[in-house]
Amino acid sequence: MQGSGYFMDQQIDDHLTYDFHIGWSAFEDKVETTLSVINLTDEEPPLVPHELAYDANTHNPVGRIVKLGIDYRLQ
Repeated sequence: MQGSGYFMDQQIDDHLTYDFHIGWSAFEDKVETTLSVINLTDEEPPLVPHELAYDANTHNPVGRIVKLGIDYRLQ
């Protein structure tokens, strides 16, 4: 944020999240499967003095996100 005043003097708590990603191949590498978990421990973002109550540039209010991907190669 630019400028000065109330928001510039505020501290934001530390925040640490863990992500997990694994991938594996099968059937002569024709099938690739991936599993990703973003924010594995489901940590909430720290509160900040802002209209959203969190910093949207560095944190995600959704919490844990799980993604499963499957790719199949025809050749």
